[in-house]
Amino acid sequence: MKKLKNKLFNSPFEMGLRIILLLASAPKEKFTLDRIIGLDFVSCYASDFELPFPNLHGDNGYRYGEIIGRRLLVQEAVKSLVTQGLIDATVDQGYLFSITETGTQYAR
Repeated sequence: MKKLKNKLFNSPFEMGLRIILLLASAPKEKFTLDRIIGLDFVSCYASDFELPFPNLHGDNGYRYGEIIGRRLLVQEAVKSLVTQGLIDATVDQGYLFSITETGTQYAR
């Protein structure tokens, strides 16, 4: 069971699920990679940003160190989501990502 747990948590699959939910919450918006990383970080540590939700990843002193690793994880997850047709990538002064209809259905 421990081996399966290590493959699910902090994986591109888990990050992909969070990205799908994030993009599905604003289906007409286009997000940069940095915006996805920032919004995901805030959603995981909501309490630290004085939002009325607990920190999904608990309270720890190393949370800001996660941003570096999170970038690589988000890049890998986004690549997978684009190739699966769950999100679209467009180029307009950089890459922008948005949810597809298939991605919206998946989020539901």
